[in-house]
Amino acid sequence: MKGTLWCGACFRRDGSIRRMIVRRTIARNGDEYLYYFCRGTQDGLCDAKYSNLQRIERAVEEHYRTVQFSPDFLQAMRQTLADALADQEASQRALKEQLDGHLARLDAQEANLLDLIGDVTIPRDMIRARLREIGTSRERITAQLNATTDSLTDAIAFIEANLQLLENPYELYLNASDEVRRRLNQAIFKRIFIDHDEIIDHDLEDPLGDLFTVQTIYHATLVGAPPGDLPAIAQHTWNTHHPTKKGAVPKDDSFTSRALKAPAPVQWGAVCSKPHKVGLTGFEPATP
Repeated sequence: MKGTLWCGACFRRDGSIRRMIVRRTIARNGDEYLYYFCRGTQDGLCDAKYSNLQRIERAVEEHYRTVQFSPDFLQAMRQTLADALADQEASQRALKEQLDGHLARLDAQEANLLDLIGDVTIPRDMIRARLREIGTSRERITAQLNATTDSLTDAIAFIEANLQLLENPYELYLNASDEVRRRLNQAIFKRIFIDHDEIIDHDLEDPLGDLFTVQTIYHATLVGAPPGDLPAIAQHTWNTHHPTKKGAVPKDDSFTSRALKAPAPVQWGAVCSKPHKVGLTGFEPATP
């Protein structure tokens, strides 16, 4: 858990961010005891009690129960992802057919002009100018055609990886090796704040906190929360999972902002486009 644990006493007191470090103690009988303590104690800036390493490890295990997506939200998001991909693929097919038709017409026009080059009654400068126009149009349409190959596939795979990460995180963590646990902690949490053997807060990695906020919007909408209340509800949840950013607001292109603009929980195609792809680089959880 190195690098994940931070002093909850300092953070709760005045918002200070101080790392927890391990201290090894040997009792008179030779038994070894490991504790976490705040770095601030070395400078007289913190008087928090030491936290027993084993109790903190168990607390972290239990904390994984609190960062789990609900089954209905997972189902709704996956359906949204599938629908968004299907809609995009249908639109791309139609656009490709249209652009292919434009290219075919340009090819025909170019062929006709080339046939006219030998006709002395038609100025060659006019033919050359028209051929240049056709070439420019072909380049523009070809660029549009190449752009239609861009797909939501990578973005959807990224979102799905994050959904899977917190589909059943407690069981995943419980059955993981120490190395995979370390990588799970790094992938999910920016910080876990502890105070005297207890976890008092956490700061989630992107985009997990954002997705939890979307889940809150989803559930609030399902139970009939007035649309005007959703921004405040979303902000509260976002602050809960990003306590070190209180006072800030989600970016305009975040999942949260997109979800708030969606007309209904089942119409979230826009939520899936161009996510911030951070947080899971190089992470491959081991199969329990």
